Amino acid sequence: MDLQNSLEYREFLFFKLITIIDQSQRQAQKNNTRYKLYLLLNHLQENCFDEYDWHTIAQHFHLTLTTMFRHIKQAIGLALENDIKHLRLLSTRSKICECDMKITQIFIHCGFINCTHCIVLYKKYLVLC
Repeated sequence: MDLQNSLEYREFLFFKLITIIDQSQRQAQKNNTRYKLYLLLNHLQENCFDEYDWHTIAQHFHLTLTTMFRHIKQAIGLALENDIKHLRLLSTRSKICECDMKITQIFIHCGFINCTHCIVLYKKYLVLC
């Protein structure tokens, strides 16, 4: 009977140790700047049509503004504003090819307030379908 209690107790301690290790790894990952950057880039990609308050976004992801801009530039090779424009242009191009909306409606839907500016960017960076 002592052996079984001892074996059960060891199993309990083993699983408790595994749980503690797993929790500490997850916490360390959440505090990691790369992990925060990954979450930030996903957020920006999913919400590329929105207007941004960069200070609020940096606070939300627990980054300083300069750290956020620097790490994004290192990760994707573009400044943050240029990355957002690029995502919006890619979306614009796919909508032009796939839907029957008017061009101006597509530009506005994709986050461009100034249609002329969007046309210039589109011609400069993207090839027509």
